[in-house]
Amino acid sequence: MSAFEDDEESANFSVDLREINIERKVNLRSKKASKDVDDQVDESALHFGTHVHALLESIDFKNPDYSLIKDNKEKVERVVNLLNRYFDLKNLEIFKEYQFEDLINGTKGVIDLLLIDDNHAYIIDYKLKNIDDDKYNYQLKVYKDYVKSVFKVDEIKTYLLSILNSKIEEREV
Repeated sequence: MSAFEDDEESANFSVDLREINIERKVNLRSKKASKDVDDQVDESALHFGTHVHALLESIDFKNPDYSLIKDNKEKVERVVNLLNRYFDLKNLEIFKEYQFEDLINGTKGVIDLLLIDDNHAYIIDYKLKNIDDDKYNYQLKVYKDYVKSVFKVDEIKTYLLSILNSKIEEREV
């Protein structure tokens, strides 16, 4: 397992909830790869995570322009810089919020970031902070199985990325 970290800590954040408007449709016949939202989850953290996901979806990782980001710019910059240090993004095909439904296995999900080249696929799942929990392995395994069935690559690697800790770890699933 390899990890990259930024020493800078950021535990304080603020969110303008008026800027968040994301809708997801659910198909009840398929099992979701990710866990359902727990009632004990901090609502402000959930909204913040959704907001940062949306910002990461909107930024061009190959030629980032942060001038349009009004808040949390430094967090987005740190994630993009981390990804650029870890992966050769200029030479990869980038898929953000890659939605899928695997009818054969009866699963569905949204891969936060999927990077593809001729021989490799890299699956990156964003987490707000904690990436140490093994409960995410099932989610990554579902993503990996789907990517394996669709993309003709020799190797698929899976990663968890902590937004607040600026850390990425490879996971064997």
